[in-house]
Amino acid sequence: MKKITIMTEPIKLMNFNYWIRYLCNKFYFSKKINFLRPFREIIWNFQPGYINRLEYGGHTAVTRSLIEGFNKIGFNNYIYRPKSINEITQEVHVLAGVDTLQQAIKLKKRGVITKLTAGPNIVVFADENNSIIADTNIDLYLQPSKWATDLHIEIEPRLKGRCIAWPSGIDITKFNPNVKIKEGISNVLIYHKAESDQFCHRIEYILKKYGYNPIIVKYHKYEWDEYIEILNKCIFSICISRQESQGIFLAEIWAMDVPTLCYDPHYYVWDKPYYREVVDNISTCPYLCEKTGLRWGEISELEKIIQNIPETISQFEPRKWVMENMTDEICAKKFLKIMDIQST
Repeated sequence: MKKITIMTEPIKLMNFNYWIRYLCNKFYFSKKINFLRPFREIIWNFQPGYINRLEYGGHTAVTRSLIEGFNKIGFNNYIYRPKSINEITQEVHVLAGVDTLQQAIKLKKRGVITKLTAGPNIVVFADENNSIIADTNIDLYLQPSKWATDLHIEIEPRLKGRCIAWPSGIDITKFNPNVKIKEGISNVLIYHKAESDQFCHRIEYILKKYGYNPIIVKYHKYEWDEYIEILNKCIFSICISRQESQGIFLAEIWAMDVPTLCYDPHYYVWDKPYYREVVDNISTCPYLCEKTGLRWGEISELEKIIQNIPETISQFEPRKWVMENMTDEICAKKFLKIMDIQST
């Protein structure tokens, strides 16, 4: 059975240049947090073995899903975070990091790696870093959804034929509803990730108008236990975002058996350093379907959906959809199939 190496950082990351970059980033981003916290973290993180204390590198949710998915299906023929070149197998997948991919490309040129795949968390746009993801040494590049794949190929045509969609999965034991019957519940989650507070308040007003109790949760401004408890008490959710390459947070909501009404304007402008406008070929909910919810583009359209929700909500089966399409196990198997590696 073939073995695969999964990388999220370059080998021998603990070097002087790494620490200079790390400390500079810490001080830069510390402006947004309290004054003493960065100093406490720097002292702690300067201890040997820092990298090993970070359980999952790259995009934590994506890496966690893949590695735990491997474990759940009993696939052990992988090495995650090799400590030396001697641990590198012939097949390597780089989940995240331009530096990591650059190192892997060099190792393939040296003959250490025979098959190199990468993605999805390397770059935002395909032409970044001199179009590194289109390097001919990369056999296959993954993106989380079809629209993201199409956009990458549009920007960098050399990816055509070797850029495909692969979504990461959800831990259905963590996101597992303990409230099975929601009759009489009027709570509705408003997941506020984009747009202004005024936009959000307009939605809040409409929900109250039709007898619902809106609960606003802002992106990354909640504790997990509290968030899951809120989902347990909500009959449906309204999600406000601008673009999602996959929308992992949506699948987490679906796993709690809560359907989503997703704002999907099909338009987004990336600010600096990208300054890129994308129209039509973009989505906030690429995996939304008739079993998980509905999409809307205008407030008036949303109001009509809310008016009819008592009659239509029974058609949704979001947790069942996740169980059949987006668990850690299912997505790990999809990954191995793409890599042409037997899972058992």
